[in-house]
Amino acid sequence: MFPIVFWRETLNIKKNVKFKKLYGKEFYYPVDKNQLNEMLLKYPKFFYIQYIIYFSVFISIIFLGIAYSLDKFF
Repeated sequence: MFPIVFWRETLNIKKNVKFKKLYGKEFYYPVDKNQLNEMLLKYPKFFYIQYIIYFSVFISIIFLGIAYSLDKFF
């Protein structure tokens, strides 16, 4: 399972967001809360990698925006 499934399951469990309508049965495999916690403990590196990717993209967007502003206006 990819780490992004963790976020879908978290939203499904906490906010009752139904992803079956969005993705169809062939793309969505339900995971209960215990399996989700087990995944977190068993494969923490996958989740850390996802956090690093999100953080890197966020920082890159900020720096690209600053670089564009400096190039365009100064």
